[in-house]
Amino acid sequence: MFNEVAHDQENLRRKRELYRWSTIGGYPPYLLCSLRMTRRTHSKSDKHRFDAVQEQGIRTGCQDLWQQADVYKEKNVGLRPDWYTDAVFAQQHFTGVNPTALKRASDDWVKAFAKAFQLISTYPSSLYVVDNSDYPPGHPVQTPNGPVYGQPAYGCASITLFSLSDFGRLHPLAICLDYKGSLEKSVTIFNKCLTAYASSDSEAEDWPWRFAKMCSMTSDWTRHELAVHLTETHLVEEAIIIAAQRNLPDSHIVYQLLKEHWYKTLSLNYLARATLVPKFIEGVAPLELPHIMNFIKQSYMNFDFVGRYAPTDLKDRGFDPSKLDDKKFHNYLYARNISKIWVVLRSFVSDVLRAAYPNGDVDVLADKFIPGFCTEMRSQQGGQLPSFPRRIETLDELIDMHNAINYLQQFYLSFVPNRPGSLAAPLPSDLKELQAYTEDNILDALPVKGLDIGEWMLMAQVPYLLSAEVDAKSNIEQYAADTLHSKDSRIKAAGPAFQKKILALKPVFDKYNKEMDDKVTEYHVLDPKLIARSILI
Repeated sequence: MFNEVAHDQENLRRKRELYRWSTIGGYPPYLLCSLRMTRRTHSKSDKHRFDAVQEQGIRTGCQDLWQQADVYKEKNVGLRPDWYTDAVFAQQHFTGVNPTALKRASDDWVKAFAKAFQLISTYPSSLYVVDNSDYPPGHPVQTPNGPVYGQPAYGCASITLFSLSDFGRLHPLAICLDYKGSLEKSVTIFNKCLTAYASSDSEAEDWPWRFAKMCSMTSDWTRHELAVHLTETHLVEEAIIIAAQRNLPDSHIVYQLLKEHWYKTLSLNYLARATLVPKFIEGVAPLELPHIMNFIKQSYMNFDFVGRYAPTDLKDRGFDPSKLDDKKFHNYLYARNISKIWVVLRSFVSDVLRAAYPNGDVDVLADKFIPGFCTEMRSQQGGQLPSFPRRIETLDELIDMHNAINYLQQFYLSFVPNRPGSLAAPLPSDLKELQAYTEDNILDALPVKGLDIGEWMLMAQVPYLLSAEVDAKSNIEQYAADTLHSKDSRIKAAGPAFQKKILALKPVFDKYNKEMDDKVTEYHVLDPKLIARSILI
């Protein structure tokens, strides 16, 4: 006779032997790979090929490799004749590679940028900021790195102030290149054009302002690659995978829902620790490896799990989901799309879990596996994520926890002047020096000389490697179709409504694209055919 309790306990015993925690090397908690697990979680041949590409590129130069690969033919933002303009710079914070950094300016920043506030006070607008003043924690980023190629690499802790008009035009007003504790002690430059409607023909040759925008993008490059992308998606998800495997038997409904999000994530994370960070990121970022590791660890420890739920995050940053269809926010397609996707996914998860817990909160409280999962995610011997919920006591909390669990890097990063990973020259020491900048200073700051060409190649090639198209079998649209054939009756029952809602997203997103002011670069990153069912890149 089948004993479900005994079967679940044996299942967990075996999984706890297989899934063990490690923090070796200074990374946030990750999977300890035994020989047995290594065979399951990554392909050694893939790693060897990855290493070979890098070594070949360093020895032979990038030209032949670029011509042999699609990266040589792919479109990038540099093909736009207006790529350097304020309009394209601003729009990238709505639909670019890191559309989650923009937030309403705090009272402190409004006071600090009082000059800008006074100058635009007569216009109907709101002030927003991309704040990298704390980047990276505990390290003076102006100190040059000594990368693989023997050339210095400089970084900066920039702050960029924007105005957002009632008509939805985001416009950069001022940039603090490298924050030194106050704007008075830092090099801060104000835009000559204080509204999006006052842009001039001189933008192309406003070299001090163009250099400031490049500094802003350099700060955001590291924030995105190390914190938002690597840590807050890949590494946080790895902790969830391990804790779930160790505490949720395969028969558990939450495990059945979560497992579809884990396809290839562990193998890619292994390669990131073994190759991407120590060989690529260190060769490009303005940080030595110990400081990179510290930045990753601090980003992980400071990650606000509940605060990053999409609706909460958007509202906290000044973009109320209930108002995203207003004219003011019509260009922020990331926010408009992600809020719709959140509703659809939450509805599906809600249908499944309400079927699994027919008595609602009473059944959730009686679940003996969920508390162990939460405890291990927070434990210093486990996930070490203090922001993870201490306990799940209601059905809504369980649904939101599950639902918490971008592909534009190639387009915006492979054209290095748009978003360099680091600078090849020191920043100006004062505003007078910056205001004397010419095109030559811009070129001097880019890695285009001597051994720097190796850095240029990595800055251009790595985004291409990290922007592979999602296989048709791995996208969220196919996942919705697969639920119709699930062996779990509760998932199968919720499948038809889920698939219908997923398919209905595409025409809505197409409508949003038509409403967007930028008619050159459409935003399809969150289309159901392009969203992976797991963290694949």
